[in-house]
Amino acid sequence: MTLTLSIAGCDISRAHIDLCLLDDTPGSRPRHRQVPNDRLEAMAQELKRQGCRLVVFEASGGYERPLRQALAAAGLPAAMVNPRHVRAFARASGLLAKTDRLDAAVLARYGQRMDPDLTPLPGREQEKLRDLLRRRDQLITMRISEKQNLAKAHDAEIRADITAMTDTLTQAIRDMQDRIRHCIRASAEMAAQAGMLRSMPGIGPVLAAMMIARLPELGQLNRRQIAALAGLAPHACESGAFKGQRHIWGGRADLRSALYMGAVAVIRRPGPSKAFYDHLKAQGKPSKVALIAVMRKMIITLNAMIKTKTHFSTQHGC
Repeated sequence: MTLTLSIAGCDISRAHIDLCLLDDTPGSRPRHRQVPNDRLEAMAQELKRQGCRLVVFEASGGYERPLRQALAAAGLPAAMVNPRHVRAFARASGLLAKTDRLDAAVLARYGQRMDPDLTPLPGREQEKLRDLLRRRDQLITMRISEKQNLAKAHDAEIRADITAMTDTLTQAIRDMQDRIRHCIRASAEMAAQAGMLRSMPGIGPVLAAMMIARLPELGQLNRRQIAALAGLAPHACESGAFKGQRHIWGGRADLRSALYMGAVAVIRRPGPSKAFYDHLKAQGKPSKVALIAVMRKMIITLNAMIKTKTHFSTQHGC
């Protein structure tokens, strides 16, 4: 008889994953095995046949990509969870030791006890867009490094070499941006989403591409959840009579940085966002607090636009 599984916890490494399986039978013991990374598709199909209802894993610097693709192909529900949350859960459970086998078991227990939200698994087009954006960021980092080297170089030949390399990197960045545009246009779904996103003032082609690639949850969450995911939700700091300042933290920092530049652009032109920003400033809010409020309003509005499949209008209030 086939055993119906409940949760699969996957600890990912470069060559293999450690898999822990927990079934729904009370008092059942976790079962462990290692799966080579070239057998992930077969593992995903096996988990689906056995009725696995959730696969839990952590972001692992890109090593999780083959697992994501295998789970998406098998149609298995998955949750990519925050490693900080999982480690806190382990400590709260009294588990101080850390091995790959134990980490897989902790992930399975975390999924069973905490019931994390499902993570939308990106398709091949979205994965390609992520790769192109990642490569663009790498090229920009290299160009910044070369410009810093130029400021310290005094030899004429070295300065000429650095300048030539900077020009090469600038052209490579332009070419990469063209490839990003072509990637979006090649997918009807991504092209439609980019059109809706770019209809909002302050959302340029790069920021729209980042939202498509890095925020697949857009349009699927409520306003509080999407603000928290973007790292724009203020968190309270209170205890007894103490009332501390609220600060934003967590979320996806690269997306927040890009949205910051979009907000800076939009408050420089007349419109509802500038009026909202000026109103907050008139109330005595610091400039950065007012700007973050504009960012939060922008991401909430974009979330509503994608959810309703509508383009921006002044009725949205940004």
